[in-house]
Order: sequence, then structure tokens, then C-alpha cells
Amino acid sequence: MDKLTVQEQKQTIREQVKQARKRVTVANRLSWSNAANIHIIDWLREQTYTSILVYSALPLELNLTGTITWCWRNAINVYMPKTNPSEHTFTIYEVGSLDELQSGAMGIQEPYLQQRLANNVIPDVIIVPGVAFDRQGGRLGYGAGYYDRWIAANGQKHKPVIIGAAFEQQLVSHIPMEEHDFPMDMLVTEYKLYHLQSEKVY
Repeated sequence: MDKLTVQEQKQTIREQVKQARKRVTVANRLSWSNAANIHIIDWLREQTYTSILVYSALPLELNLTGTITWCWRNAINVYMPKTNPSEHTFTIYEVGSLDELQSGAMGIQEPYLQQRLANNVIPDVIIVPGVAFDRQGGRLGYGAGYYDRWIAANGQKHKPVIIGAAFEQQLVSHIPMEEHDFPMDMLVTEYKLYHLQSEKVY
């Protein structure tokens, strides 16, 4: 059998993990999301960061509402992406309430208030979703490259801490990485917050 290309390997992993994620019950998704939010918040309490970019979770993703509301209560500016599907890019907006979101591309809740556009902001922390992750910093997204493009264009101006967010079921032994794929600094699941470079667990 011919050796699979990197793209074929990625697609195989993507489909396998998506199927496993579908089998997670609603109750477990809620419980595991709450546990992961506690790990993030405990870590944030020890930092001096003032801004964070987070995603609005799709139904099967780890939900970050707990972290978002905690940041608002603790004077940490919250930013969220608004996608441009035709170009596979996004812009970020400051968000001060869940009421500032509306259904956008692929049914994702996105910011819409134009006056909250934050073109020149590079948040201190970026929490990214994904289909699968490994413990070496590898991330496998949905294949469109939104975060890869944004971080490539903006991440050199001010190096943010990049945290992948997923359930333990979404962790695999190895994700093949390409030159344009950016590595995670940390990874949060319902079990732990992994500091990937030193393998320290918070």
C-alpha cells in the first residue's frame, strides 16, 4: 500500500476523532467543559494578562462560556473572531456580552458590532478549538486554516500564549505538522492544563 500523504493522514485522523466526539453525551460535554474552564481560570488567576481571544463553541466542542464570563468579571478584555468564509480569514472584535453575538458562518455565534472591531489588537492569550491535538503541540483543525492565517499575519507582532482546547477523547499520539501549522504552547482538557514545552501540568 502506498504511503499516505500528510493531507491524507490528517483527513484520516480528522474523521476518526469527529466520530468519537459525536459519541460524547450532552451531559459529559457540559461536565467536561466545566472542568476545563476551571483549569483555565486557575491558571489565569496566576497571570497578569489583560486580554484573551476565545472561540464561540459549536455544539460538539469544548464550551468556554465559564472562562469568558470569568474574564469579564475580572477586567480581562475578551475578543472573538468573525469569519470571512470566502477568504478563510477572520477579524477580531472585542465582546462585552453574549448579547453582542449573532449566528454567523456555519451557525457559529459571532460578534457583529462594527464599532467593536479590533484590527490592531494582539491578545495576550489565544484559546483555539480543533478536531484533534497531540501532547507535542500539534493541532488538527477543520481544514480551512483560519487560525493559521491569522496567527501567521499577526502573531509575530506580539507573541501570544496559544492554548488548544479539547476533550481528552480528541487527543492522539501524533499529528503530522506542515510548515504553516502553528504549535500549541499549552493544551487544556477536562483532566489537565498541559504546558507542552516543559510538560509541566497545572
